Amino acid sequence: MDLIGTSVRSIRLVECLGGGGMGRVYLGLDERLQRKVAVKAIRADRRMDEGAKRRFQREARVLSQLEHPNICRLYDYIEGEESDFLVLELVQGRNLRQLMDDRLPFARKLDIAVQIAEALAGAHSLSVVHRDLKPENVMVTLEGVVKVLDFGLARPPAGQGEGGAESRGRPAGDAEARGPGESAGAEATLTQFGSVMGTPRYMSPEQARGEAVTAASDMFSFGLLLQELFTGRAPYGGAADRAELLQKAMWGDAEPVGATDAHLAGLVEQLKSLAPRQRPTAAATAERLRWIAGKPARRARRLAAAAVLLALAVAAGVSTVGFVRARRAQVRAEASERHALRAQSEAEAVNSFLGTMLASADPARAGRNVKVIEILDRAGENVDAEFADHPGRRAAILGTLGRTYQSVGELTKGHEMLSRALALRRQELGPRAPETLAAMHDLGRILAAMDRSDQAESLLRETLEARTQALGPDHPDTLETGVALAWTLHATQRLQEAEALYRRVYETRVRLLGAEHRDTLEAKRLVGMVLRDEARFVEAEPLLAECYESARRLFGPDDNETVDALQSLAFLYHRERRNAEAAPLLRALLETMRRVLGPEHPTTLKVGNALARSLVELGDYVEAERLLKETVAAQVRVIGPAHRDTLETMRSQAYAAHKQGRAGESLRIFEERWHVARANLGEENQLTTECKSVVANILRDAGRYAEAEPLYRQVLAVRVRLLGDDHPATRQSRRDLAKLLRLTGRAPQAEPLDPGAAAAADP
Repeated sequence: MDLIGTSVRSIRLVECLGGGGMGRVYLGLDERLQRKVAVKAIRADRRMDEGAKRRFQREARVLSQLEHPNICRLYDYIEGEESDFLVLELVQGRNLRQLMDDRLPFARKLDIAVQIAEALAGAHSLSVVHRDLKPENVMVTLEGVVKVLDFGLARPPAGQGEGGAESRGRPAGDAEARGPGESAGAEATLTQFGSVMGTPRYMSPEQARGEAVTAASDMFSFGLLLQELFTGRAPYGGAADRAELLQKAMWGDAEPVGATDAHLAGLVEQLKSLAPRQRPTAAATAERLRWIAGKPARRARRLAAAAVLLALAVAAGVSTVGFVRARRAQVRAEASERHALRAQSEAEAVNSFLGTMLASADPARAGRNVKVIEILDRAGENVDAEFADHPGRRAAILGTLGRTYQSVGELTKGHEMLSRALALRRQELGPRAPETLAAMHDLGRILAAMDRSDQAESLLRETLEARTQALGPDHPDTLETGVALAWTLHATQRLQEAEALYRRVYETRVRLLGAEHRDTLEAKRLVGMVLRDEARFVEAEPLLAECYESARRLFGPDDNETVDALQSLAFLYHRERRNAEAAPLLRALLETMRRVLGPEHPTTLKVGNALARSLVELGDYVEAERLLKETVAAQVRVIGPAHRDTLETMRSQAYAAHKQGRAGESLRIFEERWHVARANLGEENQLTTECKSVVANILRDAGRYAEAEPLYRQVLAVRVRLLGDDHPATRQSRRDLAKLLRLTGRAPQAEPLDPGAAAAADP
């Protein structure tokens, strides 16, 4: 219905500016205030039921008080007989989609980006979320002022009410002031796929999966918008099919940022983090953008020139790269819609089921505080009955439960859930489906955390090979499995293999994500850690110190990456025996982890052991032994008596007794370690042989040669079989046995074991 010439209260509608999914936008003249305004007439079929309308009115009141130079003001909300009206600030200019075609200078783009970030910061400070940030909803006036439109005004169609899609992800409206005759296409304005509504091309993963939309969701959308603004390429490439777009959005499967300023690329990738809590806030993003914009002009020109050269280089190879990508896309497209629907259905099932479990946890009825573990246990008991006829949904929920158990340190329960999830995925989808590979990755990670290294390595190698073939070597999922495999190799002291894999992941992430992306910093830290464990301290320290300083600057002191970097640096000082420097870092770290992860989380307990060891070296035996006793008791409960970390803490206990001259107690603890490892892991496990070797060393140093010799020979034989003749641990076993033979006057027998070390035979 054309409303030109009619009046809405004191506002006369004089011209139609455009239209779209929510209705038409008119130029209005407020004859009482003598000002021009934009009036959005909401279509009759987009009007809301009473509950949704009350909610809309409440938010409209908040928006009407939102005074910010970069946000289009909402003046009034008027209910009419045939239509409802929004009275808005009239913004005259061009939207960002139109401006993107003008090849804006880098500095001008940064100016626009800063203003958008400041608009988001202002809105988020009042708990107002945009929900549909995209270039069409950003206007730039003739004076260069950015105005973000449609803040938080979208609502579900009548009939959905407050319990419909609105609670999961609200539909998007239209720009308030498009040019005359403009109306966006269906995909550019409002898309509905099942119950998930919004614009898939700029949607956050959680919104695409039907989860709650928060300020962090706006920041993901802002990251995609920045990527397109600065690169001129759509974040999801050439994907146009609605199902394919939604599937990509669900998992944040956007193209890497590519050629632009390295600091800007790093920021964009942080904004595109899958985990909402890892995305920078709007205020932090605005500050970072201002810092980038403030670089010295000469440096900015140099970087801009480099970006142009890189773009030319990319263009030279685009036909080959495009062909490869097209072939991969063609293979994936055949099942994209089915895959998207399955993923959406599973995500909604997980949310609904776990939401019900959380709601059923009634502390008042239980008479005590309900713990997370209890809720997880209850969910695990109910999932089979609840989803007996839906193996995919059951597998998705089991996977979520398994990963959650692992995050709170309940490894045995987590392993059970993840094993069941993988079995269901293999049975339903086959061995190489993306969901199956994801389940294999998760199970491999928890096996490594449980110190079941042989099983973890086998499963992760299989997963890495399959993901490399299906996704390519540089895909984020492939790199994540590479990190998990390297971590497993690292834990079993295959340090050179681990280092090579860590370095490949690090170099790839620098190239694709930039030097300051969270994932890049993680890989850099892991390289530093393996260098530390190879005793290459001079190389390791600058890497770990840089990681800590970068994470603290980018993410804040309590962020997970900052805490991990601090832990790695503290452990370096500990390994170097710089205990006066290590102890205060470890003490602060232990308090943080107790607060954030809990006092009995495996990582918290590992830090407790490191602090105790430093205290032993500093002579503070009372506190050290108290801490070691508490730590071992907790580790036995949480990760088991034969876990590497438990046995390592027992080693620290024995060392503390040895330092205080309690040789008999020290030997007793070392022997207990060995017997625990043998009983739980078997005689030929690497950890068992390591424990046995330590006992043999103590017996040898105590002059009990007859007891030590058979242990040395057993360890050497096992290591030759398991590791080979040239492994460092095997060579150390030969040196240990040779030393004993020389001490007992059998130098000729020692020489073949340790050639050239005869000078050491003199006791």
